[in-house]
Amino acid sequence: MAKQGYEFVEELKRRKIDYLLCTDEGFAYKLRDIGVEPDIIVPTAINEPPEKVNQAFAKALEYVEFEGLIKIGARMSGPQVAYKRKRPYVLIDAALPDVMDSGFDTFYPKDVFIGAKQYLVTTQFPWQFPNRFPELRNARVVTYPFSEKTKTELNKLRLSPDKDIKKQVAKFVPEVNTARYYMSIMLVITGSYIGSIEDRCTYGGWLTSAQYDQVVGFCRRFITDLGEQAPGRIIIYMDKEVLVAVSDLKEKYKSKLTLCTSRSKKWNYQEEFFLQRWADILVSRAANYQPFMAYLERGGIITTPVPSDGYMDEDQAAIQSSDLGLSRLVTYNDEEYIKKLLNFSSDKLAQAQVSQNLKATQKTMFRNKDCIDIALKSLGD
Repeated sequence: MAKQGYEFVEELKRRKIDYLLCTDEGFAYKLRDIGVEPDIIVPTAINEPPEKVNQAFAKALEYVEFEGLIKIGARMSGPQVAYKRKRPYVLIDAALPDVMDSGFDTFYPKDVFIGAKQYLVTTQFPWQFPNRFPELRNARVVTYPFSEKTKTELNKLRLSPDKDIKKQVAKFVPEVNTARYYMSIMLVITGSYIGSIEDRCTYGGWLTSAQYDQVVGFCRRFITDLGEQAPGRIIIYMDKEVLVAVSDLKEKYKSKLTLCTSRSKKWNYQEEFFLQRWADILVSRAANYQPFMAYLERGGIITTPVPSDGYMDEDQAAIQSSDLGLSRLVTYNDEEYIKKLLNFSSDKLAQAQVSQNLKATQKTMFRNKDCIDIALKSLGD
């Protein structure tokens, strides 16, 4: 959500559109990490009861005049204000809502969802999402929001020589130069799924205990099985929280695997662009969150929905993505996971076809389903 906020802010600046960026104090640090300063910080956080959060947003926005509202994320405290004032608003999220409740003392009020000008589901491919709420007629699939600045950066990276990319990655991952390896992997699993206690339902987040266990279990099995079956040295990049969770395995399999993370003192959004351009194989936990990979036309994409079992509808999204030839699906609990990964890593023809499919798809998506264009047009800009 912070990354999407960054992209919108960059594009609003470029288009010279006045805006105010509003968030709660529990999320503000994520925006600051990415280099965006919120204009309005509501004194509340997602682990507070819904009625308290809603009241805090209503009070913070009571005297704020706005012509339209764009909400990024699943919870409707801000859009409730626009709904009650009869201001146009657009909802943006990476999935459909899990529930739609009656009344307004909730994060998920049905009337607010239905009353939006658009409910935009962000992805990088023509996903046919499940018709779970037929009354949500305003839902449509769009691209992940990309500013023109980010598009330019990604285009430049896609065309850059491999040696130049490796040189840049080595600045924050020195193992890239010091370790000899025949294959590189980036494990695209957000570290907060493991390292942030606030992400668990117990503390107000979104991961159930079973979902948390799936993520941790997959990461540990992935490293263990790769360490047991790797035919040669493999370098694997992961978020620092994931590396902490497998730190004992790093030592155990040091003769086969080089596990690493960024050495930068501060998290850097653009580092992810370089890493996804550098890695031979990208293992992504979500089919609908591969926008940079798609724009970079990376062929070596393996999609492994985790959490699984319906989380954000990513299981069936991964099947669709694989059927369209936009990635290779390997389920998180596949007993032959590493065998399939190694086979795919050596199948350059299959990877080239994925790259070509991504190239064609992303051109169509951004021509017809650009998130930022659609959101602004919906508000009458």
